[in-house]
Amino acid sequence: MDDSGEDTSPVLSATLNFQGTGAAVYCIFFIRILEPRSTGPANLTFFVDGTVHSTKRVRPEDYSFNSNNFTPRRQEFQVSNLDPDVMHSLRMEWTHGGVTKPAVAVALDSIEFT
Repeated sequence: MDDSGEDTSPVLSATLNFQGTGAAVYCIFFIRILEPRSTGPANLTFFVDGTVHSTKRVRPEDYSFNSNNFTPRRQEFQVSNLDPDVMHSLRMEWTHGGVTKPAVAVALDSIEFT
């Protein structure tokens, strides 16, 4: 937060507009073990058509990292039963939760939609 109380945490986002009945988001996570100042959680939020569908804290203890300090590709979000006759918007946001360098970074691998 800045001096006025405004939230100044960085927000990284990706948006997909699609027509279909569902979508799935796949990510890869990286741990910053070589940066001792990288502490604390980040947050991952998924919106469908402007409505929050899922929010989770991203913490190192929630993942199994390989010897190269990243996770295998994993599904992080899925939505189904959407109206097939209209356009939908899927947005993913990663925020630092007020931490300058969070311990875990996320990379969007792919989004599949049907």
